[in-house]
This record gives sequence, structure tokens and C-alpha cells, in this order.
Amino acid sequence: MCRASNNITAFGVLMSLNTGIRIGELLGLTWKNVDFEDGSIYIEQAVARRKDFDAEEGANKTRVEILPTKTTNSTRTVPMSDELIKELLEYRDKQEFLHGRLPEYVISNNLGGIMEPRNYTRFFYILVKRAGLGHKNYHTTRHTFATRWMQRGLDVLTLSKILGHAHTSTTQNRYGHVLEEHKKSKMKVMGQYHV
Repeated sequence: MCRASNNITAFGVLMSLNTGIRIGELLGLTWKNVDFEDGSIYIEQAVARRKDFDAEEGANKTRVEILPTKTTNSTRTVPMSDELIKELLEYRDKQEFLHGRLPEYVISNNLGGIMEPRNYTRFFYILVKRAGLGHKNYHTTRHTFATRWMQRGLDVLTLSKILGHAHTSTTQNRYGHVLEEHKKSKMKVMGQYHV
């Protein structure tokens, strides 16, 4: 879906699928937050559309803002796989070529500025529709990452830290059903060796 798109902006979906970051965190990510040597990204801010209480009558009642992350636990370092690092470096070169300079934000609009969350969400819906996946919201990328993690039998504590959850119980409650399915499939394997 993402790799097949001609629009380089689709790379953000790939990043979310491989890191579990939220859409606002993705759009707030600057190149300064990417450490290629360490192989990680530092999540410290998010882009959101908020009510504009100072707006005059007839003006737009909302505005796009860059805010600190959702919670203190949401401010975190997220490691990247070697494959994602390689693809991110290639994406950076394409982005720099396209704009004639490297924009501040990893995922930027056509002018190199902040990408609006609702515009990126619309773009995501188009990608999903073209891929024939039915209706999915952007948060599905986060759930997909977490589900794949759990299906591989990786630990809940590390997943909880990567997702920015304050407690492993939050992660367990949201993705515990995957563990149940995993346990059942493993028990079927064990059943082959019944004594």
C-alpha cells in the first residue's frame, strides 16, 4: 500500500506501521528528532487541531498547533529497525530533492511546512481505499504495530514503553486478546507432542 504509492508522503504510514507512533506524533516529528547513528526517533511533540477561542465571528474556529506530547510517558525514544532506517534515509533524499531543501518536518505538506492532521487522515483514507482494505482510521496503524509485536511473542513491557503507555496493564488490556490467540496456537503445537 505505502511502498506502491507514487506520493512520498505515504512514507509516514509506513513509519507508523513500523513504530506505533500516533498521527499527531508523526506529523510533529522533525528531522532533529531523528538520530540515524543511534537508530531511534525522539517523540517530544505532536500536531493537533484545537479550538480557537480567540477567533473572530465568521473566522475559522480551529487552528493547527504544535503541542507537547499527550502525557509525560508519551515523550519517549522509539528505536527503528535497520530496514526502516535505510528507507528513512532514502525518503529524506527524495524529500530534499522534491523541495530543493530538507524541510523541518519529516512529513511535510507540499510547501515543506506542517502537514495538517485532517489532510493526512484524508490521504490515508485514499491509500486504504485503493488497497481495498475497507474503512480504517489512522489509529489502526498503531494497533497493527502492537498486534504484530504481540503475535511474535515479544514482551509487553518493551511494547508499553515504545507506545508511550504509563502502565503495562494499559497495553495488556488493549492487546491481551492477541496473547490469548497466541497461547491457543502454541498449545495446539504442544498438543502434537502429547504424552
